[in-house]
Amino acid sequence: MGWPSGDVGEGAFATQHLMSFLYNYVSLGLVLLAVLLLLAWRSLQRRDVRALAIAVAAIVLWVPFEMSRPFVGHGYVTGTEVRRVERSTSPRETEDVDFIYTRGWGGDQQFRNEDSWLFLKRNADDVFGVAKSIEGKPEEARTFIATGVRNYLASWHPNLISLRPTLAWVVFASH
Repeated sequence: MGWPSGDVGEGAFATQHLMSFLYNYVSLGLVLLAVLLLLAWRSLQRRDVRALAIAVAAIVLWVPFEMSRPFVGHGYVTGTEVRRVERSTSPRETEDVDFIYTRGWGGDQQFRNEDSWLFLKRNADDVFGVAKSIEGKPEEARTFIATGVRNYLASWHPNLISLRPTLAWVVFASH
């Protein structure tokens, strides 16, 4: 299968996909985890008991770092949806969860939209309303700030924190 034709050359297309992969899957937290696991492995080779403590510390430090790491993306809203899902605390109880779909530099992405105490986000309904009003309009490009990771096995989605007109995040971040 060949490269798609268009204004973008083969090298630029490959670079874009490599950068998208690195942006989505490699982070400082993942590098920290790799370094700490390497130290644990080297300690195990020397029969050092501290190796287990290093491995446990690596995982304990990595998970919260990855889950709370905010990232900025650019794109436009391609769709919105409200899904009824089971609560994680009780399988018999359900709740409605807003999902927002975007297309941009990192490809197609899917976000949850819920209030977050960690980031003091209490405007999930406003963000969903803005997303619904600009749905399917590529000329209404937005800058979005999200936190969390996408895990297909656990069905986790990043939480959308902010959806602002492009470049408005500079003003938003400075406040």
